Amino acid sequence: MRILIVEDDKINRIALKNALTKNGYTVDVAENGNEGGHKIQENNYHLVITDLKLPGFDGIKVLEIAKKKNKECFVIVITGYATVETAVKALKLGAYDYLIKPYPLEELMNKVKQIEEYLKIKEENEKLKREAQSLKTPDFVGESDKIKKLLNQAKIVAETDATVLIEGESGTGKEVLARTIHNFSERKDKPFVGINCSAIPDSLFESELFGYKKGAFTGAVSDKKGFFEIASGGTLFIDDIDDMPKNVQVKILRVIQEREIFPVGSEFPVKIDIRIISATKKPLGELVKKGKFREDLFYRLNVVNLKLPPLRERKEDIPLLIKHFINKYNGNETTEKIIEKHIDVLMAYNWPGNIRELENFVQRICAFPEFPYNYFEKTDENSAIFDGKIPLDEYISKREREIILNSLEKFNWNISKTAEFLKIPRTTLRSKMQKYGIKKV
Repeated sequence: MRILIVEDDKINRIALKNALTKNGYTVDVAENGNEGGHKIQENNYHLVITDLKLPGFDGIKVLEIAKKKNKECFVIVITGYATVETAVKALKLGAYDYLIKPYPLEELMNKVKQIEEYLKIKEENEKLKREAQSLKTPDFVGESDKIKKLLNQAKIVAETDATVLIEGESGTGKEVLARTIHNFSERKDKPFVGINCSAIPDSLFESELFGYKKGAFTGAVSDKKGFFEIASGGTLFIDDIDDMPKNVQVKILRVIQEREIFPVGSEFPVKIDIRIISATKKPLGELVKKGKFREDLFYRLNVVNLKLPPLRERKEDIPLLIKHFINKYNGNETTEKIIEKHIDVLMAYNWPGNIRELENFVQRICAFPEFPYNYFEKTDENSAIFDGKIPLDEYISKREREIILNSLEKFNWNISKTAEFLKIPRTTLRSKMQKYGIKKV
């Protein structure tokens, strides 16, 4: 802890400095208010101990300078001329405490130790907060200039409640960015609810988003909250909003404007307090021009626009991402050596499936420690992908099917062990097996 003593009495100044130095503090001294003011401007002090009656600036002026420079700076005022008025004035201006001469040195040292203890606790709390925050955003990996800039933008926008539109290709990490914004915001302790428009049948959009009342339709045997109400107080992330039907778009527009929803079958609105973050894999501005997306909703969603770069435009992050995924999927030294030996191949590849494809690839190496050379051959399929002739989702689905099939074979088609290895619920694994037509022969 760094301390400044402003005291015109030489004997008191030296005695106080010696006592503080002996206790391990870094101590500077000034013999008048002017010198004290200059030292405060030039240095950063945790504590200023100042006499009230000084040549030049008085102690009140020193106090004002210290608090103006750093409002977190502690100031103890010492005087032999204390009155109620000066004491009250010093405390009103932010002094931590005051002492009247003559005072026991032990009393001053106790106050200094109290301040030191407070600063230690404060630093520890800030450290824990930083660690907790870093744990909340474990998948936002990258040190490239583009990612640093994007993360800085995310922190800034998180301080507001503005709606955010994230643009990026499939697999670039749009939901991870949305979670990062949520975790940086004051809503971090409230729900983060993510929905994918491409996964909701058109006929179920309203009931899924807004909920419904008992008896609203056949099968509605009880009230059910929709995603908007579930996310109340927190953040609702709407992914693939470019796939949202136009008849639903107008209702989303009303929700944003009025901050209320009407559950299906209800005559009364339900007030909601949420932050909306949406994401699109297609430029919404272009869809507006083609009449496929409402212009008024676009402007409501696009208050803050964040663009996630594809992995091919931030290749310097590939080694960091690989290391992250090796740790995530319990890779070992063999995995690391295989990756290290072929890092040039991985850096040269364009990764059309972006981070999702890279993650699947690393997961595959962790499961089967050998390098799949044929993966990077310029096959007709790969050429078609690069030329845009094969849809990206189709390409990613094929790779996902391969990983699931290989994993099932690795564990003798044991659903529980395979699901645990892939870090997905068994129900999700069975659903994907059905989706891809995977059956044990």
